[in-house]
Amino acid sequence: MTTTTPGPGFLTANEAVAFLSVKRATLYTYVSRGLLRSVPCPGGRGRYYLREDVERLKARSEAHAGRSGPDSDVERSSSRTFITQMSPEGPRYRGHAVADLVREGNSFEAVAELLWSGRLPSKEDRDWAWPSSDEERRDVLSILRRACDALVLLALPSAPLDVVRLGILFWALHRHGNPSPDPQENLVEARALLSLVAALPATCRGVTRALSAARAPTLAESLAMAWPFSEADSSAPTRVALLDRALSLVADHAVDPPALAARAAAHAGGSLAACVLAGVEALSGDEHAGVCTELANWIDVLETTAKVREFVAERLDSGTPIPGFGRLAGADPRTAILLEAAASFAPADRRLQRALDLVEFARGYGEPGLEVGLVALAAALGLPPGAPAAILAVGRVAGLVAHVLEAENRY
Repeated sequence: MTTTTPGPGFLTANEAVAFLSVKRATLYTYVSRGLLRSVPCPGGRGRYYLREDVERLKARSEAHAGRSGPDSDVERSSSRTFITQMSPEGPRYRGHAVADLVREGNSFEAVAELLWSGRLPSKEDRDWAWPSSDEERRDVLSILRRACDALVLLALPSAPLDVVRLGILFWALHRHGNPSPDPQENLVEARALLSLVAALPATCRGVTRALSAARAPTLAESLAMAWPFSEADSSAPTRVALLDRALSLVADHAVDPPALAARAAAHAGGSLAACVLAGVEALSGDEHAGVCTELANWIDVLETTAKVREFVAERLDSGTPIPGFGRLAGADPRTAILLEAAASFAPADRRLQRALDLVEFARGYGEPGLEVGLVALAAALGLPPGAPAAILAVGRVAGLVAHVLEAENRY
């Protein structure tokens, strides 16, 4: 029986395979990774593939096949990505709305795997014994010890974000060399690197705490070791769950400046860690982590609702912007999730109330951004001013790894 496509905008599987010069299994891999959209054939047998996506994959394959010169450099450095698409409903990771991912209880580890490979692990497949080899685990522990030694011997700043930057640098120096062409090797290193990054903030509390963080069952629990809660605190599991949710929400933001920095380093042939470090350095600037720190400091200083109102009025009168507001055209649903979680966890917390007051009074500048939600959540959890930036950095490393892998077709 002869089948027909639903229109000129689609190709059959045979047509797509022939056009791309790939095997059918590769075609299915493209779909699972979110690189290729498809629709079911009538009767449910087979699928049709969007011609636009097929042609884009073909152009991308040709660009990476050895063409050089200014035109291909521009193409390779373009802002197109199949990892995350921004929409009015918030980011979509490989076609999955991030709001749905966290509401359905997907862990940060599962979200990271989705960003890297395009496949969301089933609950049966989720065994988060990261890193995945004894060698990687030894490397993680070694770098943590080096970071702690550097903080003590060199009297370096011990802000969590600064320690993350330092630890990634040590990892890049330790694991220097050309990027691996083996996708599985890249994933093994990605898991080890993210395990290291999640444990690094705990080095601010000493080597014993850092090594304990590296052995925590999940990445969120590892990060929580940087701000240990009382063993008698019955809310500790909820605190870890909220950190896990926040890490997933901040994991990627399409091709923003940190992602561009990581992709540029990847195009230049940098190692995975070196490329991620480039992205984290961009993230550490005033436009991202700096906003978190500034907002957190404000809610510490502005002790009453009246002071928050006065502060915002002065800013409005002078035309001085309030960082973290009005960066997107509309509301960011990730911010709403974080604000709701914070208000639900600690509705009477003084610092949280100041953060919510700021959200209320500063709407003249536009909707609150993701950094505002992180600061509110950190306040509700009783975390210090440096915590929101650390959460942002740890979570975003997952997305930066994905951009590096995509930029040079490493997975």
